[in-house]
Amino acid sequence: MMSRAMEQLLGSLVSDLCRSKLVAQGAYGSIKIHRLVVASQEPRKDLPKSARRGFDSLILLVIWTVWKERNERVFRLRAAMRWVVVDRIKDEALRWLNMDH
Repeated sequence: MMSRAMEQLLGSLVSDLCRSKLVAQGAYGSIKIHRLVVASQEPRKDLPKSARRGFDSLILLVIWTVWKERNERVFRLRAAMRWVVVDRIKDEALRWLNMDH
């Protein structure tokens, strides 16, 4: 079972991602990965050191999922809706978290 703190963190991260220009406008072709990493540093500082590794994994998951969606759009001319990408991130994050327990 996912800890309450990680559940809130995941919800917050996904909510922020939904509101971001990156997903809202489907700007996968112009991804600035460093912007996502830099934006994640402030919330990371507020976490206890023991939770930072999991948070870093979550950031990598978001980057990887968005990158895969970008590749689908560029190379296969298939575009998922924003909520589908967000659901993929949530589902995969839950799988990762459940593997730890």
